Amino acid sequence: MMNPTSDPIGRCEHDLKTCRWLLSLYTSRKINFSELANRLLLIDLLVLCDPCRRDFIASLDRRIAHDLFEAVRDMLEPVDFRPVPYAFLIGVETPEELEKKIVLFKPRYESIYRLARDRAAGIDEVVDESIDEL
Repeated sequence: MMNPTSDPIGRCEHDLKTCRWLLSLYTSRKINFSELANRLLLIDLLVLCDPCRRDFIASLDRRIAHDLFEAVRDMLEPVDFRPVPYAFLIGVETPEELEKKIVLFKPRYESIYRLARDRAAGIDEVVDESIDEL
């Protein structure tokens, strides 16, 4: 098994491949949006380095980015960008260790929020314009 700290580039390549695979499952309607968003937001986007996270979100279709932003907003704003990172709790035994994990992931969640928001910016106007053209 690869150690993420010894090969961060290889780790990101693997995790980006997983993100793209999940996206392909969604676009081929093998999973629903909730399944895609939960997996991306709770696991896969959190482990990417900042540049890879930014590049993946920038590559999303604007409608998917818009829906992802809404999911991020609904999940994170009520808890001040500090949800319990359940997928990363193996080995966490004390409340202090849990708090360290939450603090570690908060900037990553904030980054996902901003990136999805920025990628989705203007989508409502684009949708309105396409309706007007009909």
